[in-house]
Amino acid sequence: MLREMLALAKELGCSLAWVLTERDNLPAMRLYQSAGGQAAPQDAVMFEFALAQDES
Repeated sequence: MLREMLALAKELGCSLAWVLTERDNLPAMRLYQSAGGQAAPQDAVMFEFALAQDES
């Protein structure tokens, strides 16, 4: 499925694709590496923004 998604993205003219996972998620790391992905040298940082109304 991953390879098909990347092939479709290439057909649509995309020049870059990325995924986000934790470094300790070994199955995901192996999958992405086996599909030709290159791990970024640093850990990714995800920011979350709480948008719900404050209930206090």
